[in-house]
Amino acid sequence: MNKYLKQCIDEKAVCIDKLSKKLVSLSIINRVMVVSFNIKLNIKTGNRRSLICEHVRGNYKINFFAKYTARAGFIVYLTAALLFGSVSPFAAMMPININEDVRALEKSLVYSTEVQKKEKKVKTKKQDKTVILQEKYKKLAGYYYYPNVEPYLPEIDNILTSKGLDNNALFIQAMFFIGQHESHWNTGSVSASSVGSEHPTGIFQFLPSTFRTVSRGNIYDETDQIYAFVTMVERGRVDEFATLFIPGLSPAAKSYVLSYN
Repeated sequence: MNKYLKQCIDEKAVCIDKLSKKLVSLSIINRVMVVSFNIKLNIKTGNRRSLICEHVRGNYKINFFAKYTARAGFIVYLTAALLFGSVSPFAAMMPININEDVRALEKSLVYSTEVQKKEKKVKTKKQDKTVILQEKYKKLAGYYYYPNVEPYLPEIDNILTSKGLDNNALFIQAMFFIGQHESHWNTGSVSASSVGSEHPTGIFQFLPSTFRTVSRGNIYDETDQIYAFVTMVERGRVDEFATLFIPGLSPAAKSYVLSYN
């Protein structure tokens, strides 16, 4: 560098352009040295403004513009990628894969929506079926339809349908009447009174020993209780239910289950 400066001083800044080109490849420390030497050059040559200073100033402006342009460009690219996701041409260049995150979010939203729709359909079907059963048994049982029986209508309907009794109004009236007066359709009901060492239990207040003769199921289970009651009627043992003979049940329904074979 000193070689170039000395040559420029001797020849009165003839090599200014050559020195300015050399300046581009110099480090920051060397550029400071060039500027200091340039002051000496100004003094000796009598130039009011050196071409070297102009070149340094021009390079600084270019570097400043390029630096902040790059920063602005990165901010624009990041904003576009975040706003437009997969639509943005910059999205593929993102360090975080926004495309996969967006797709995963879309899939989760679609999945949750489908699950909600399926659950809604199932719930609607159950509600529709419940309403249909309520209307059916209200019509068949008439006066003997009790709100307490509603939770067990699906089990009642399944068992009576298997026996061909689902449309038998007299049988249904007798069953609803006995179930209501024995326990108010409470599966966990256990009577305080006892017969020997046994207590009447469940919807139809079976003695455990009696229940075992008609069912191998659980005495507290509503399905097993209903099935056991139907079996008792089929076997001609319905007269073992004392509530059959209390006032309130129609003579037709009572006579029907007593004579059922």
